[in-house]
Amino acid sequence: MFSSRVTTQKNYPLRQKGGNMLFNEQLKKWDFKTTWTFVYLGLNFLEYEFALKREDVIKYACEIVAATDDNDEVLNLILSGDNTYEFNFVLKKLIEAENADFCFEQRKWIVFVLNNVFEKLTVNLSIEDLFLLDDLWSYFEYPENYPRLKEQGPYSSGNKNDLSKIFSSHIKWVENEKMKLCIEA
Repeated sequence: MFSSRVTTQKNYPLRQKGGNMLFNEQLKKWDFKTTWTFVYLGLNFLEYEFALKREDVIKYACEIVAATDDNDEVLNLILSGDNTYEFNFVLKKLIEAENADFCFEQRKWIVFVLNNVFEKLTVNLSIEDLFLLDDLWSYFEYPENYPRLKEQGPYSSGNKNDLSKIFSSHIKWVENEKMKLCIEA
């Protein structure tokens, strides 16, 4: 699973912006199936800014209930309301029933979070944005073949061209990973 490292809250300029579409809409846009394992990873992500919110999971569960007949467990998830124990119990049952590939779902979650980060970045990239990116990679336990910041040359000067090149390599990594996931799905 992801690292349990706790960091202090930093005031990244990136975090001042907002507005994400509902997570399952983003996954549909990429032709990825939404799984309860993905939901679990999102709800339990350490970085609150990017974690899925319970309200969004409830909205997603309501969509499922409206679209299908066999939805007793999903309905139980909705009815669990603020009862965290009951909510987690039902979510665990849904995860066990779907039998999804956990590693695949982790990779989807990494792409999902990083894509949302890059969508929020402005043309005024800052060294703080780079620190945020490095923090996220540490939460993801530095997956194989991720673009390593230290190998991308000096960036401590905050040179906008250097920062732009670094972020471009990370965006390219996310796009390539998205394509790999589509092929493997």
